[in-house]
Amino acid sequence: MRTISKSKFMSGRQCPKRLWQEIHHPERADEYGAGTEFTFFQGHEVGALAQQWRGKGILIELDRRNIAKAISETQEALAGGAKRIYEAAFEHNGFLALADIVERKRDGSWRLIEVKATTSAKDIHVPDLAFQAWLMEQNGLSVSETAVVHLNNQAIWPKDELLTMSGNTSEVLAAMPEVVKLAKRLSKMIASTTEPDIEIGGQCNDPYVCNFQSHCWKDVPADHIGVLPRLSEKKAGELLGRGWTRVAQIEDVSMLSVCQRRWVSALKSGKPYVDEAAIHNWLSAVKYPLYSLDFETVSYAIPRWKGVRPYQQVPFQFSCHRIGPRGGLSHQEYLHLSQDDPRAALVDTLIAATGDSGSIMAWNAGFERRVITELADLFPRKRAALLAIADRLIDLMDVFRSWYLHPQCYGSASIKAVGKAVLGSEADYSALEIGGGEEAYAAWHQRVFAGGPVEIEKALREYCQQDTLLPVKLLEFLQQR
Repeated sequence: MRTISKSKFMSGRQCPKRLWQEIHHPERADEYGAGTEFTFFQGHEVGALAQQWRGKGILIELDRRNIAKAISETQEALAGGAKRIYEAAFEHNGFLALADIVERKRDGSWRLIEVKATTSAKDIHVPDLAFQAWLMEQNGLSVSETAVVHLNNQAIWPKDELLTMSGNTSEVLAAMPEVVKLAKRLSKMIASTTEPDIEIGGQCNDPYVCNFQSHCWKDVPADHIGVLPRLSEKKAGELLGRGWTRVAQIEDVSMLSVCQRRWVSALKSGKPYVDEAAIHNWLSAVKYPLYSLDFETVSYAIPRWKGVRPYQQVPFQFSCHRIGPRGGLSHQEYLHLSQDDPRAALVDTLIAATGDSGSIMAWNAGFERRVITELADLFPRKRAALLAIADRLIDLMDVFRSWYLHPQCYGSASIKAVGKAVLGSEADYSALEIGGGEEAYAAWHQRVFAGGPVEIEKALREYCQQDTLLPVKLLEFLQQR
């Protein structure tokens, strides 16, 4: 009999095909990126903090090569009258759950607590807890209360308590019968050697991104209707209901938004959709000297610096290219390399680098604007200068999201997709040691807090510089067409 753990049950609940792959063909899974590994690291930190927060208890040390030992030690702790157990292991008929926290109540029943590195209790946590509660009851324990320990995103470290607890007993107990039925169906399903026939859809990314997409999507055409930006499930259903799985097959665009219609035009013709008037107006509003700005930020579940909230974006790096009124390109940057708060030194360098006039170009400028306004709130004496920088921001992504749609972007307005389609090899990130934002903050943490190699610094500088050089090249492309 194959064991279905809590995590595998949740995979099967999202999509039975995902669970089947995990059991029969785990080698098909996409590799976890640096961002996912960093998320796991943050989850472990929150789990350790939760144990300190709840207090003294028995910790069951887990060796995944010897689950039976954890189960035995859990039973010993229960028999010995333990009042609180961390990582308690429960098994029943091939199902396994490792409960973050179980606490004995005065009446002899049990409180089951799940620890999540989220900022709220979510609906998806209900079946998670219901699965565990079922296994506890199959082991002779009465579960009378369930809750989720999570982060308080309004807490300011270190003066506020970072963790809080949200009860969801009624929802969890009500969900248990359906969870039991599903668990048994999944157990029968994985016994089959035949892969479930399940079409790709919203479940591929909801509630979590499935790591078998390379396998399940391998035969999906590049112009699948899913590439249309902001396509609702209802509209997707209408298109599929007419037999249109590819954009090339769409004959009636009346149900689509203006932007979606433009993408249909570009993808069916194989030529860029271009709104010359809108692009001209955007270019005419650009003021020189012109700056191209990009931040790299890190967000810790458990803050590292005074006055920071859980998951608050803290900038540790920026790159800034400057184009003078008569041309000429120069570059300034900042990369924080110590464990103290990076924001004060970064602000001083930022104000000096961006001058006091001219447009400041960013890709998805809302992010840069949010970072700058938070810095303005933190440094009142520099608030006016920082807000002036925010007011000068313009968003180059707007052009490539609405007025210049290249068919090879397939609905995407990311700087990588646009750069590759428009500029070709000039926009290649594959030669860089760091090729994405998640890799950047994970690498920075490794370098600064885990003693990573000094070569990381060079890789961070090259990556951030590429993110501000590409907009300059894309601007030149627009001007020279």
